[in-house]
Amino acid sequence: MTDVANEFSWTIEELHKWVEAGLVPKSLLKPKKNSELTDYLIKNKDVLLDKSPIGEAVKTLEMVASYDLCDGISLKVKAKELNEWEKETAEAKNLSKEQNETLKLALGKIGPDKTLTRKEISTLIEEIRKPHQKRKKYRQSGHLVDQKLKYSQYNQPSLFDLLPETKQKIEESHIEVKAEGIKLTYAENKLVHALNLLLYEKSQNSDSNSSTFYSGNAPSEVVPYGVPDQKGKSAVLKFKLAELCRAFIGSEEYSGADIKFIKSTLSQLESKKVLIKYDRVKKVREGKIIKTLTDRIEDFQSLIRVISFISDLSDKEKEALDEGDGSVRESRGELIVALNPIFTDQIDTKFIEFPEDTNRRLVIAAGGHNKVTASMNILMEYLLREASAKRYKPEINEEKLPYILGLEKYVEQNRKKRLQDRIEKDIQAIMNIGIIIGAEKLPNSTGGMKWVFHVNEDYD
Repeated sequence: MTDVANEFSWTIEELHKWVEAGLVPKSLLKPKKNSELTDYLIKNKDVLLDKSPIGEAVKTLEMVASYDLCDGISLKVKAKELNEWEKETAEAKNLSKEQNETLKLALGKIGPDKTLTRKEISTLIEEIRKPHQKRKKYRQSGHLVDQKLKYSQYNQPSLFDLLPETKQKIEESHIEVKAEGIKLTYAENKLVHALNLLLYEKSQNSDSNSSTFYSGNAPSEVVPYGVPDQKGKSAVLKFKLAELCRAFIGSEEYSGADIKFIKSTLSQLESKKVLIKYDRVKKVREGKIIKTLTDRIEDFQSLIRVISFISDLSDKEKEALDEGDGSVRESRGELIVALNPIFTDQIDTKFIEFPEDTNRRLVIAAGGHNKVTASMNILMEYLLREASAKRYKPEINEEKLPYILGLEKYVEQNRKKRLQDRIEKDIQAIMNIGIIIGAEKLPNSTGGMKWVFHVNEDYD
């Protein structure tokens, strides 16, 4: 092949060597791209004709290839990585028309100024290709969500405000309590969502007037809940570890490393104690009169209690288990988890609904699994709570938002730029997921600034 105008010629053998070395994109070898191939070779002829070893040429070369990911989506990638892109994102060619549009929309929302890695894009494709079923919604108690959102510097407890029994529990635990409410890591909160989803699936969930509503699939327990001597109903769940993994990952596909991480997170959540303090308002009928009464709930305790359970073991299985064979526990074992009463407290009347594929939606909206943050999850819960209460234009003062989102460390370290970037990414993800249609920063009544969120009334 020869280009007379540029006095640059090459042989087929040379061309294939350049392709093998990663100097020329393999995709340009297609007949319909002859013109594009010629332009590419001319543009980069100095490197291609370099007398130095191929390895050195590759090091100095920063050639960019155009890669057609799927219909309507073209990416600029390093030429030497083109083969890896084609291999790891091959499933993009199998997307349906609807899935293809979803991918285009997701990439478009992430923005042209943000670069996604090959792994992140392949993860998006994997998530989008998962089969869609009719979406279910599961409930979280409004009290549980409130306590997760309550944790902030604005709710630091005073020992003078707590009952003696609560103070004693805190002192005996030797745990430093910085604030009221429930502060969870992203993994812990994801596990709480998974347990709530299992609670929905394994409970009677259609008749909210029934005593068995959201009570689990094992006999519930009456446990101490609230000091000095209050009681509450603890829903009890019995399930296979595999079921918890599916609820946590959002997929049938999970690895041994995933199982290990989930079990570790379960243990971590069980050992964590939280300071719960809230008012339970209820309506009580006395004759023809309906009175409003309030219970003050205050306690310091764990959110879950885990019991390992294996039933109907054969002699061989029992012997293997006694000898430390973990495979028996994995294949036959069931977990019994007793949930803190706050999981179901007034869940019939005070609740927030979450789509069962919440985790999947967040992954797509954020741009990959490792892009989802704890603060993103908190902001999602806050705005879904506002939507549930039909407050479609909530406002949060700028100085308060970092504490609601659990980002107070950035304030304490005076990392203003990092804090601003983090909040903007969280807001963008929630906008991508469709919960809000916009957000803006406006002056407030005290001379500062406030965030105003515009909630999507049609979000489902």
